[in-house]
Amino acid sequence: MKNWVKFYTELLHDRKIRKLSERDQLVFFKLVLLAGYEDLEGELPSDDDIALELYMKTSEIKKSLRNLIDAGLLYVNDDGVTVVTNFEKRQNQSLSDAER
Repeated sequence: MKNWVKFYTELLHDRKIRKLSERDQLVFFKLVLLAGYEDLEGELPSDDDIALELYMKTSEIKKSLRNLIDAGLLYVNDDGVTVVTNFEKRQNQSLSDAER
C-alpha cells in the first residue's frame, strides 16, 4: 500500500478537469487516492466497491465514471477494469526531495 499519491499543480488548469462538474472533479481526485491505496497500477475496484469506499450510491458513481471516461481521465482496460489514465506513469516518476 502506498502512503501517498502525486497530484500535479497543472491539474488546476487542465481543460479536461475544468470542464467537469465540481462533483465529478471531487470523484476523480478521490479515485486517484483510491487507486494509490489499492496499489494496482491505477486499477480501480468494482463500481459497487467504489461507491462503498466513497460513501456514494452506485448509480451516482456509474454516472461520474462515465463522465470521467468520456473526458479521458479514466479508461476501461481489456479485462473490463476501470483504470486511472496515466496513473503509473505519473506516480512512478522519480522526484528529488526538492522537487517534492
